[in-house]
Amino acid sequence: MASNDNNNFIGAILKQSRIAAGYTQKEIGRITGKAPQTVASWESGKSQPDISTLIIICYRYGITDPIKTFSNFFDKEKNKAYPPDLLESAAFKFGYKNIGLTDEEKLLLINFRKLDSEKRAIINNFITKVLITEPEEELEPKE
Repeated sequence: MASNDNNNFIGAILKQSRIAAGYTQKEIGRITGKAPQTVASWESGKSQPDISTLIIICYRYGITDPIKTFSNFFDKEKNKAYPPDLLESAAFKFGYKNIGLTDEEKLLLINFRKLDSEKRAIINNFITKVLITEPEEELEPKE
């Protein structure tokens, strides 16, 4: 399958999934930190999101198996699209495999990703101060 065909198929999947999940291109742009025009470019097949962004999008769209959904579009000869091993690695990082995050931790991560960079910096500074001022044993869950 040619790379251009891959882009078109990937774009079609992304667009259909976004609409089914009830998101606008602007919302996905905000979530991923990209311009809405970039999201439109992915959906039209003009370009593709990087693997990390693709995994974030899959999570938001409810695509439960991004590896199965997108690894078929890998063009080994041109090294284009999404190599299955990189998809699996990225999916693991973002929680598609059980990495030990609780539902509460996943929700915190999802909400953190919604914040702009200024608000993320405030949260990071707060966490750093808490970790510096409180001994580690006090941060461990009490039984």
